[in-house]
Order: sequence, then structure tokens, then C-alpha cells
Amino acid sequence: MIIVFGPVSNIFDLMPLVYFPDDLPKPTSKDHLLMFVKSSLFDDSRAVPILESFPFRTVIIEADNKLVSCNLSEYPDSRAYGCKAKKISERICCLTNCGIYKIGGKRILILPFGQAVNNAADKGLYRRHYAMRVSCRKLLEKEDKKVDAVISQIIPFSVAKKTRMKGRYDYNTLMVERINETYDFQRWYFTGFYHDDPIMKKYENVSRMIHIIE
Repeated sequence: MIIVFGPVSNIFDLMPLVYFPDDLPKPTSKDHLLMFVKSSLFDDSRAVPILESFPFRTVIIEADNKLVSCNLSEYPDSRAYGCKAKKISERICCLTNCGIYKIGGKRILILPFGQAVNNAADKGLYRRHYAMRVSCRKLLEKEDKKVDAVISQIIPFSVAKKTRMKGRYDYNTLMVERINETYDFQRWYFTGFYHDDPIMKKYENVSRMIHIIE
């Protein structure tokens, strides 16, 4: 089972996972949690012990592009699920780039970046966005463009404009749009405070809700 959840800003946002819903399958050590996390979570020393208490393996996805360069900079570089990652513990890692990750027997394309940064003075954030763009361009060059699911912070601009959501057209949303046009996927999971429109079909908002990738 693969669980998708987020975004998480503090330990209180983790409560739906601590008290896992009874109407969902009971998670085990063979399952994976894919969770969007903001850097503020790791300002609390209780965060890692709570994550360690979960029965499943936790895969962290950046939700503000500051997590890897700031809060997790001291953790060792590693590889997880076929791509680069930060190793927080044996059961917790943070993905550091766009890529196709092999998780729980599925190919999942993960795009952990938000809308483009306009403030070039924030060099750390600017470098993170640039690295994301490079890795995203490499995804567009791959020959095998079939995946089981896509997980991202933002959704394609063409999808957003058909709903009540507000989207900003910039370089990052353009890259996401290109992924949408060229990749073959079953479901697209995204996080953000958007309206949940029935017109979205295979695009699913996971904000503050637990979703299971079938």
C-alpha cells in the first residue's frame, strides 16, 4: 500500500496518521507513506521520533523548496527508490530531485517544486528551483514515459484553468504542463489549497486527506 498525504507544517498536522482511520486498510511495515512536508516541521525535535513510530516507511517530499537545503542539510546524501535522497534514518528519507521513483512495486513520477521564485536574492531557494528544472528537463528526454502515478505540488496550468482554481503561468508550471502532455499516467495527485472540482477526472487533490494509491 502506498499512502499519500500532506502538506505537513507541524506535528499536529501528523495526527491523521497517528490516529489512522479505521475505514482504511491497517498499515504495515511493507507500506510506504509519501508525504509533502514543509521545512517548519523539522524545527520541532519531536518530529523525527513521531515519524519513527509509524509502522510504514516514510518518504518525504519537499513542500516549500527549503527543506533539503536548510533543515536537512546535515543529513547524509543517499539513494532511495532509484534516485537521490537525504537519509534521515533507516525508515525515513527525503527525496531531493524530480524523478521516477520505484516505490511499492509502482513507477511514480514525483515533482517536488512549487511555482517559480521571483526573488533572485534568495540564492538557496533559487538554486533549488534551478536543480529541479534541470532534473525535470531530463524527465522530458526519457524514452519510457509511462508511469503509474504523478505526484506534485502544483498541477498543470491547462487543468487548473478549467476549474475554479487559480494558477500562475510561469516556467515551473510550464514544465509541469509538458509532463502532463508527454507522460502516460493513471492518476495525478497534487497538494495545495485548491477547490476540488469534479471536472478534474484523474487529477486528485490530497491536501489534508489520506489517499491510497491503488
